[in-house]
Amino acid sequence: MRAHGEPGFPDPQPNGDLLINGPKDHLNGALMNSAGKACQHLMPKSPPLTAAQQQQLVARTLKFVACMRAHGLPAFPDPKVSAGGIEMQLPRNIMPNSAVFKNAQQACKNLIPFGRP
Repeated sequence: MRAHGEPGFPDPQPNGDLLINGPKDHLNGALMNSAGKACQHLMPKSPPLTAAQQQQLVARTLKFVACMRAHGLPAFPDPKVSAGGIEMQLPRNIMPNSAVFKNAQQACKNLIPFGRP
């Protein structure tokens, strides 16, 4: 990712997770997408979720989405569900550094899927 234009791309956590905060890590959306496509083949493959795991993850994510909407972000997006997990892409009009977003995230932090942003 760094070699493809994202010098601020973070190191993985000790457990292997990637915690990415675009604004904090000074990542660029267009470059991030381009670098992600170029490096996709290097991403570790995780086993697909079982139907029960997927259902549980979807239910938890929908509660988080509802909470974020109830706390000032009515345009917070629905998750995209696949066998590999859930993807959430923020639209351009939602600013992660805004006070409204930070307050909503704080209010909903106990519902964040997997317990982290």
